[in-house]
Amino acid sequence: MILIFTRGRDLLLLVFLLSLFGVTGFAQSSKQAPPKFLFAISSKKDPQMKLGPLSCAFINEKNNEIYVGLKDEMKILVYDLDGYFLNEIQSSEFGYPASIALDSQGNLYVLDGTSPRVTVVDFNGTLLNKIDLSQLPDGTKAIPFKVVYCENGDLILGDNIEKRILRIDSSGGIVSQFDFSKPFEGKLQVSSDFAIDRWGRFYILDRIGSIICVFDSKGKFQFKFGVAGGGPGTLSLPEGIVIDSKDRVYVVSHARHTVLVYDITGKYLYEFGGCGDAEGWFDFPRRVCIDGKNRLYFTELYNNRLQIFQIIETATPTAAIATETSQKLAGPASHPSSKANTASSVVEYQPGQASLAVPLAATATLASKADNLSSGSAHP
Repeated sequence: MILIFTRGRDLLLLVFLLSLFGVTGFAQSSKQAPPKFLFAISSKKDPQMKLGPLSCAFINEKNNEIYVGLKDEMKILVYDLDGYFLNEIQSSEFGYPASIALDSQGNLYVLDGTSPRVTVVDFNGTLLNKIDLSQLPDGTKAIPFKVVYCENGDLILGDNIEKRILRIDSSGGIVSQFDFSKPFEGKLQVSSDFAIDRWGRFYILDRIGSIICVFDSKGKFQFKFGVAGGGPGTLSLPEGIVIDSKDRVYVVSHARHTVLVYDITGKYLYEFGGCGDAEGWFDFPRRVCIDGKNRLYFTELYNNRLQIFQIIETATPTAAIATETSQKLAGPASHPSSKANTASSVVEYQPGQASLAVPLAATATLASKADNLSSGSAHP
């Protein structure tokens, strides 16, 4: 049988026929729509700023502000949540900001990308404290890749020298630590980021091996997931990771210019992005952060911009089928980007794909899990 369709009413007929003949894969695998692009902070939005390479980003939800670290200019720019410039924070006491955390008073904890230290400054850049990590009390040195502030004043650091998660107090004293290198079977070279879920578990990226290892709050290995490669559903040099309010894990695949989405057990769901400089596309994305409204913020290496996306919670099966079907009817379309675009739009989870999972302690609270790491709260 040959069917010839035009757009409009005939598209609805095709949707009906697909469901009639059992072709429902789009609906089954499209329970969540991909995040929607909102806007970008870039030199195009504010030509006077002339943004260079971005090193990190952090969301101050108390004051509704976005902090963006600049690698080359060694300063932090502050924007409101609509992307309008507010302030500039610069200090001779820190190099380029590799990671930023914030305490309840609004003071910034800046992980120095040029030396092993955390510099604490206020909103005006006035120095408040410096925590030297070159000589810790146990005789070791730490070169962290991320800093997280805890409610009791402790800091959680991911350390690439000793391959550990390190918790220190404000004077640099070690509160607790655990080694995260063993599950990587001696192959771990560089970790680039970690995230903490609401059960207090740590999701740690292996940048070279392109996998994620999960540990409980005591540092006991739980499971790992992720597949290295260059095709859909694979990771290549992952550099950023966050977990949303619905326990979905977002991993930035730096070399594939995409973001892969998993459920909390490590099952691959879909991906979005692709290489390009148009809105919603990436050119070597690096870091990601998330706010309380489930908005994602992505830094890029070469586009010199911060892209903001809104996570969409609902997608009707009919809309999911219609979107996919209309794309197929229309045929391949050229993207407005001037660069080669790869791995475009959304790649869905394929039923039957293997995943590693652990039982979730659904009744456990964040506080009780986090207390296992130390006497204080392990979660920021």
